[in-house]
Amino acid sequence: MLPPKSLPTKGRVLTHGAWLYDILQPLVTFGQENRLNRAIVDVLVPRNEESILDVGCGTGLLTAEVAGRLAAGRVIGIDASRPMIEIARRKRGTAICHFELALAEELPFEDSSLDAVVSAFFFHHVPMELKRRSAREIFRVLRPGGRIAIADLDRPWTLFGKLYSYSAWLLLRQPEIRENIEGLAFRALLEVGIEGLTPGFGLLGCIRIWQGRKPT
Repeated sequence: MLPPKSLPTKGRVLTHGAWLYDILQPLVTFGQENRLNRAIVDVLVPRNEESILDVGCGTGLLTAEVAGRLAAGRVIGIDASRPMIEIARRKRGTAICHFELALAEELPFEDSSLDAVVSAFFFHHVPMELKRRSAREIFRVLRPGGRIAIADLDRPWTLFGKLYSYSAWLLLRQPEIRENIEGLAFRALLEVGIEGLTPGFGLLGCIRIWQGRKPT
């Protein structure tokens, strides 16, 4: 019997189209995905010897960007989609850059075991219940003083941002996107105790990087 293509979750998981992800995602972001990933890593400022997690890594583009800034350490990308993880391992796995099949709401890491967490375009794929559970898990696995840099759809602040985000919500019929548009994704991170949570680099009038840290 073949293994399932994804782990059981209430979130939306891309499996059948995984092989197209690296082609379609730059189109969806108007060619800005690499710029966004670089900005996330600039915000995070990864340090050698750190253990860093990428939540909802897809094919590993952001994971590899983080790993590329380190001479030593460990960067782990997790995703619920087996095809995504297989592609990530094949295209971007290195001695520093690793990929694991896992759920954001049930992270397979010990308490206070990671130095930092990054994520891009994960939270708009999961309902509010899983946004909160994933935020709690991120908080749990971070060491005191551990950092986060997370990018996703947020409250739009330009006309184009409103057109972009509301069109995505209407076309894809995803209430999870509407939650992001209402600012609920990043509120979940605030609720679990992430301190200094502030918005930073913005893109397309509706995509925002938020950064913060676990209290020491």
